[in-house]
Amino acid sequence: MISSVASPRSNPYQPAELLSGELTFSLTDFLQRQRLGDGVVAADFFGEQVAMKVMDAMYSQEQEDEMYAEMKAYLHMQPLQGHVIPYLRAAGFHTFRAFPLIATQLINSKTLGWPLELEDEARQALLEGLLKIHDSGVLHGDIHPGNFLVREDSPKDIFWIDFGKSTIDASIDRNDARAVEEQKLLRAFLGMQPT
Repeated sequence: MISSVASPRSNPYQPAELLSGELTFSLTDFLQRQRLGDGVVAADFFGEQVAMKVMDAMYSQEQEDEMYAEMKAYLHMQPLQGHVIPYLRAAGFHTFRAFPLIATQLINSKTLGWPLELEDEARQALLEGLLKIHDSGVLHGDIHPGNFLVREDSPKDIFWIDFGKSTIDASIDRNDARAVEEQKLLRAFLGMQPT
């Protein structure tokens, strides 16, 4: 059962509308899905393929705090969903509040080599996405190449993910000293000159 879910009736290209309700699905079936990353699998959710992050029953308080931070960040950045961050499809708990979960739009992304194999336009799109995140009042908190996805069929479409270490603060914008530090770190990863 999920305590809050995205409406199965909503347009898959519109930001998620979170509803109060319950949903039952087999956790065993979920665990047998294609793994996308640490704790993330591809799953079918109301007929849409999603990236679903579920914590197991042995999660720590720190992990739970990170899941809540990520849920709050996605909800806070709803206007950025679908072009800077994936659409949020569900956020809540499965099985009597034992398993926190987040389901987002599945992005078919390509694997990036090191050094990062991105064209200049894609590098600029990645930086612009981070600036939009900052202007929305969010610090990502964990800037590294594993936390953004480059769409396989459109390499200029880049999505930021994994907001478990994020901070939401209305006073944050792209000029905040903490935001500038994140921008510097991203520029270093991208091999861009500091500004």
